[in-house]
Amino acid sequence: MSSVFKKYRMTRKNVLLLAQAISNVFERFRNEFTHQMYSNVINDEMQRLESER
Repeated sequence: MSSVFKKYRMTRKNVLLLAQAISNVFERFRNEFTHQMYSNVINDEMQRLESER
Protein backbone atom coordinates (compact mmCIF):
# COMPACT_ATOMS: atom_id res chain seq x y z
CA MET A 1 0.00 0.00 0.00
CA SER A 2 2.73 2.46 0.95
CA SER A 3 4.69 1.60 -2.21
CA VAL A 4 1.70 2.70 -4.31
CA PHE A 5 1.67 6.11 -2.61
CA LYS A 6 5.45 6.37 -2.98
CA LYS A 7 5.14 5.63 -6.69
CA TYR A 8 2.34 8.19 -7.00
CA ARG A 9 4.48 10.87 -5.35
CA MET A 10 7.32 10.09 -7.74
CA THR A 11 5.13 10.40 -10.83
CA ARG A 12 2.81 13.19 -9.64
CA LYS A 13 4.92 15.79 -11.48
CA ASN A 14 4.61 13.75 -14.68
CA VAL A 15 0.85 13.50 -14.21
CA LEU A 16 0.58 17.27 -13.76
CA LEU A 17 2.73 17.86 -16.84
CA LEU A 18 0.57 15.46 -18.83
CA ALA A 19 -2.62 17.20 -17.68
CA GLN A 20 -1.16 20.58 -18.64
CA ALA A 21 -0.08 19.29 -22.06
CA ILE A 22 -3.53 17.80 -22.73
CA SER A 23 -5.32 21.01 -21.72
CA ASN A 24 -2.99 23.05 -23.94
CA VAL A 25 -3.60 20.78 -26.93
CA PHE A 26 -7.41 20.77 -26.40
CA GLU A 27 -7.43 24.54 -26.02
CA ARG A 28 -5.50 25.03 -29.27
CA PHE A 29 -7.74 22.50 -31.04
CA ARG A 30 -10.89 24.17 -29.69
CA ASN A 31 -9.70 27.60 -30.87
CA GLU A 32 -8.95 26.32 -34.38
CA PHE A 33 -12.20 24.37 -34.50
CA THR A 34 -14.21 27.40 -33.38
CA HIS A 35 -12.46 29.60 -35.94
CA GLN A 36 -13.21 27.06 -38.69
CA MET A 37 -16.86 26.81 -37.66
CA TYR A 38 -17.14 30.62 -37.56
CA SER A 39 -15.72 30.89 -41.08
CA ASN A 40 -18.11 28.23 -42.36
CA VAL A 41 -21.14 29.93 -40.79
CA ILE A 42 -20.15 33.32 -42.26
CA ASN A 43 -19.63 31.78 -45.70
CA ASP A 44 -22.98 29.96 -45.56
CA GLU A 45 -24.77 33.13 -44.52
CA MET A 46 -23.13 35.19 -47.28
CA GLN A 47 -24.12 32.59 -49.88
CA ARG A 48 -27.68 32.55 -48.54
CA LEU A 49 -27.95 36.34 -48.71
CA GLU A 50 -26.51 36.31 -52.22
CA SER A 51 -29.01 33.72 -53.43
CA GLU A 52 -31.92 35.75 -52.03
CA ARG A 53 -31.08 38.74 -54.25
